[in-house]
Amino acid sequence: MISSERIVLYVEASWSSPWVCVVHAVLREKGIPFTTARAMMRKGVGAIDLMRERTFTGTAPVLQHGEFWLAESLAIVEYLEEMFPNPPMLPLDVRERARARQLMAWMRHEHDALRRERPAERILYPSTQALHPLSDDAQRAADSLVRVATRLGADARGALFGTFGVIDVDLAFALMRLVTTGFDVPEPLRAYARTIWARPSVREFVEHERPPNAPDT
Repeated sequence: MISSERIVLYVEASWSSPWVCVVHAVLREKGIPFTTARAMMRKGVGAIDLMRERTFTGTAPVLQHGEFWLAESLAIVEYLEEMFPNPPMLPLDVRERARARQLMAWMRHEHDALRRERPAERILYPSTQALHPLSDDAQRAADSLVRVATRLGADARGALFGTFGVIDVDLAFALMRLVTTGFDVPEPLRAYARTIWARPSVREFVEHERPPNAPDT
């Protein structure tokens, strides 16, 4: 059976990508057996050339399922939802599911400046080094993130759509960029992020062994 074929999740060496975190959490929540392999994300180094050949784009994270290779976290999540439907990691209601997809795409496409200026490494590699103030673009992204999360009712219950799902991992990781770098985040959103951060499937990623020094960002 296709669903019983070996699954490998290729991750970047620092284990700091939010998109890897999302896929890793989905695999764990669904109880899918898998292994991981670190891949250096530079041309000619590690598995990147093979991943580019097999997935056409080679962009991390990459999932290998038997002879099938797939890149991009959103595509991987959708694939896992269809191949391993239980427990669902997207809302069952069609409109809530569409909203969750909208939010995940929005965070990926509209928050580039915030990701550059408050990189994931600052969450996972604590540092006392001072940060530059946010640029106008990054500030707008941070403000919109807080506004949207507040309107969605994110709080200590840790579930935007009634039950924990992949959108919660995405949103909590985005909020943690602010929480851990001194941004004025309302307490309900802080509590929401802490609840998701404490979930075993997410905590495993957060506490995973990493190289001693963060990569250059």
